[in-house]
Amino acid sequence: MGRRLAAVGVPETGFGWTIEELLRGGGVLRARVRTGPSRTWAPALDAAMSIAPSAFGGDPVLRMVAHIGRVETAGEPPDTLQIEVSLDPGHDDTVGVLLAGPDGTVIGALTGLRYPVIDAPAAGGGQPDHLPATVSFADLSPQELRARLMEEVSIQIAGEMRLAPADLAPRCPLIGQGLDSVLTVVIRRRLEKRFGCTLPTTLLWRQPTIAAIADHLAEVLSAPQRGEGADGR
Repeated sequence: MGRRLAAVGVPETGFGWTIEELLRGGGVLRARVRTGPSRTWAPALDAAMSIAPSAFGGDPVLRMVAHIGRVETAGEPPDTLQIEVSLDPGHDDTVGVLLAGPDGTVIGALTGLRYPVIDAPAAGGGQPDHLPATVSFADLSPQELRARLMEEVSIQIAGEMRLAPADLAPRCPLIGQGLDSVLTVVIRRRLEKRFGCTLPTTLLWRQPTIAAIADHLAEVLSAPQRGEGADGR
């Protein structure tokens, strides 16, 4: 499960639950999850809604819950939870979830969970449908390139976060400035289109600041030039 989340650019969750067993088949996914002692249902519900998209199978793509029909729970949340996710045969993006205690007693249900794909691969083999933006950076010195990238990255990220570029601190983690997991994917896609390159799904987790992202892009955009120089030797 952790590998699947990391594959779509969301390597961590907000609660400390762990999966002890995961089985899938016949349109049903079953998991045994340890959430640990908690006074609220938040960790259990987070686990259920995070695990649920794995029931769809296929290649890893990011799905985020867009609608929940109903949530019901009974009693106190147990330390260990059994989660059963069933595909809705009438809707290709919807599941239902049952929550049970260690003895199999049903203690909760989530119905009508709709998970549209929000990170579908780009058409045409995943190549950006535009002219590469690297042309406009070709004649810049390394220092000029980095400064230009810092500016461009700030503009792109601020646009998705509905902020002015000046509102973002370039050397502070973006998560601490209001970035969430969904926006990490949207922003990565936007940067790929802007700069005409493919970026790792974990970009905004491994390079958590604007400055770090600009440094990574500088390496990516400079790589063809270094390769040409090597060929000429």
